[in-house]
Amino acid sequence: MNDAILHIHVAEPIANSLAKAAETMYALERGETVTPWFSIGFADMSHLLAILTPQRWQLISLLREQGPLAIPELARLIGSETTQIAQDTQTLMAWHLLDQDEDSRISASYSELVLDVKFPSARAT
Repeated sequence: MNDAILHIHVAEPIANSLAKAAETMYALERGETVTPWFSIGFADMSHLLAILTPQRWQLISLLREQGPLAIPELARLIGSETTQIAQDTQTLMAWHLLDQDEDSRISASYSELVLDVKFPSARAT
């Protein structure tokens, strides 16, 4: 685990992310030091909940508590099938929420996850 924070956004306009990226690039061009910013975004809550299921949150939590573990050990501790844990860890690694080291141990990638959910704008009546 590193000291980086992952910002998870739900229903944030893509323009906001692009503006943050552009702002960072301009700062780098000026020779300024910038704080690394890690974020992923989901279109809506149903998409977030499809990826971050309760069992996957449990995996992240367990890895934060225990440190790096092999998939069979994760499966044993959670009480689930190794194939299911392997699928879940692959999904979480694809979303950059978990990492795998050279010994095939899985670890939680971030020291903190910050969830920011935007609700749709209210319609005028």
